[in-house]
Formats: sequence, C-alpha cells, structure tokens
Amino acid sequence: MGVDAKGVPAYTDPVGDEWLKKCSEAAYPDPGYKVQKDTAIYFASKVFNFGMPRPKQFIRWWPWLKGYYGELAAGQTMTFEGIYSHCWVDQTLKPR
Repeated sequence: MGVDAKGVPAYTDPVGDEWLKKCSEAAYPDPGYKVQKDTAIYFASKVFNFGMPRPKQFIRWWPWLKGYYGELAAGQTMTFEGIYSHCWVDQTLKPR
C-alpha cells in the first residue's frame, strides 16, 4: 500500500505495474486486445473490495445552476472540488 500525490492510499503491486507498462506499450489497437484482457484479468484476481449496487437515487438541482449534471463526487478522491469549480448561476433564469 502506498500513497499518491494527494496523500490518498493507493495500492501498488510490482507485477501489476509491469502489466500496466505492457498494456501502455501494446500496439493500438492490439489484435483481440490480448494485453488489455490479460491485464484486466490479473487485476480482477487482486481485487479485495467490490462496491455493492446502490438503491435508486434521484438528484435534483435548480434549473439556473449550470455546469452541474447530478454528480455527487468527482475524481480519485471522490470530493466536490472538481464539481463546484465548473458550476455557475445563470442570472437570466434565476428569479429575483
């Protein structure tokens, strides 16, 4: 277990790093995507946590909020910073 540039715990695996290197160096499109398939199978065998399905959820926002499309979090750290930096209020639609 390592830490990324933001201080978020990140899983590291020397064998997996080699697989990713092979995957990035593979000819594109790789015939049959063999390298990508093998890489995905390797990492799937190492998964120690599967996210469970969530119940149906509805997200609502005011129509004058632009640049927002219902995201609850963004990026690897799952925070709001990436979402709010792209939102703005359309003053022509907002009631006074």
